[in-house]
Amino acid sequence: MTIEYAKRGGRGGRGGRDPRRRRQPNPEAGAFTSAVPPPRTRTRTRLQAEKEKEKEAEEQDRESPSLFVTRSDRSYTDTEPPVRTEDLEKELTLESLQAEMKAELKALRKILSKQKEAYGKLEKRAEKLEAANRILAGANEVLRGEVQLLWERVGEFPQESED
Repeated sequence: MTIEYAKRGGRGGRGGRDPRRRRQPNPEAGAFTSAVPPPRTRTRTRLQAEKEKEKEAEEQDRESPSLFVTRSDRSYTDTEPPVRTEDLEKELTLESLQAEMKAELKALRKILSKQKEAYGKLEKRAEKLEAANRILAGANEVLRGEVQLLWERVGEFPQESED
């Protein structure tokens, strides 16, 4: 076994020697010792064991539950009732779909009418508030005029500062 010294410098030339010794790897050095197990060869028994494991894995894949869980398979909560089997067996026809659509339209129209009523109430309330605001603005002008007359009587009218 040869021992090589690592070189320093690296830009051509001889370079200095590193005091640390570096050994070249020898693959046969530790073969068949307790530290390194012997290389494994594929025997018939190992090949058969691998094939059996593959078969077992395939069987487990077949037996495992599907990735796509239907609503009837999962546990339901209080908010979600279980699916009845007659619902699953019922075929969808044009008439049944039309009936469902009519029911949905009726529910949507009901919601829309409630929203229109609420919007109408809000519009009426806004009109009342605008009228009250106009009344208060008029009263404010009247009060301003009276205050101005009082200051003129006293003789000293303060100049309004622009805010």
